[in-house]
Amino acid sequence: MDTQQQKVANGKPETGNKKPSKWLAAILGFFFPTISQLYVAQPTWALVYFVASWTTLVGFASVHGAALAKGFLTLAISVACTVQAYRFAVRYPAEKLRPRYSRWFGGLGIVLLSLIPLGLTARTFVAEPFRIPSSSMRPTLAPGNYIIAAKWGYGHYSLFGVSLVRRSMMAGLRRGDIVVFDYPKNPRMRFVMRVIGLPGDKLAYRDDKTLVLNGKEIAQRKQGEYQGTSVRGEEERYSRVAETLDGKTHSIVVKEDAPWVYRDAADSSSAGCVYGKHALTCTIPPGQYFVLGDNRDNSMDSRYWGFVPAANIVGRVEYIW
Repeated sequence: MDTQQQKVANGKPETGNKKPSKWLAAILGFFFPTISQLYVAQPTWALVYFVASWTTLVGFASVHGAALAKGFLTLAISVACTVQAYRFAVRYPAEKLRPRYSRWFGGLGIVLLSLIPLGLTARTFVAEPFRIPSSSMRPTLAPGNYIIAAKWGYGHYSLFGVSLVRRSMMAGLRRGDIVVFDYPKNPRMRFVMRVIGLPGDKLAYRDDKTLVLNGKEIAQRKQGEYQGTSVRGEEERYSRVAETLDGKTHSIVVKEDAPWVYRDAADSSSAGCVYGKHALTCTIPPGQYFVLGDNRDNSMDSRYWGFVPAANIVGRVEYIW
């Protein structure tokens, strides 16, 4: 009989080898399904709940309007695991030695070791944080703001700027979405801008700084003044304008005396666009998107260098702080 078995036989269980607490198992089951199953010494079930949780998280990460379904599935997994972990803890034989991974120090080690690969995997395929470097998206995004972009479904999976996996884009985009993308003229640079036109759209940006999309003028409403900084770092006053795309309203800023487009900076070779005297008109090709900065007079966007291919889109911005 080995030392551990002798301790149990003598009525002196090894330190940390007490029967799993049913209430702690239930609490862990609701909030941390995988950890709860390890706590009650059920590694197979821990793997099952790990796969179920990540399938739910990843499967709905890039689906518009799926928050309710995602929340319901997450709750169902938590409730099922709570009940199961509680039962496993109740039925656990008092005399049976618990594996080391199910004790507190083993669980802590598993959590710490799991954080690194889980974090890297999540950053590659699910969501990635970015820091805003410029003022092209004022007033929505200011320099120094942080954003989180949902990546799953957009097919451009990279880690710290290094491309790891490329797939066709399966997730949808809507007009008004803010996206992170590789700058088409230099893919090593990443831009953040708002999607204005989708594949197949006919779009015009007029000299009065309004948009016409598929023959319909995009509604705008003045909101007042905005104190901003020019590209030269000088404080300037802008007009803040509410713009509505597909039923959703966002704010943009324009400078009344600034030209509607800086022609010397525009690439007239952009296929599908024509620079007229009073408007830029474009027909957006399949698999391409037209983007603009919200800071319309201080943004180098699709007006100047053309469209964004679907393959360049890294993800859709979900959170801003």
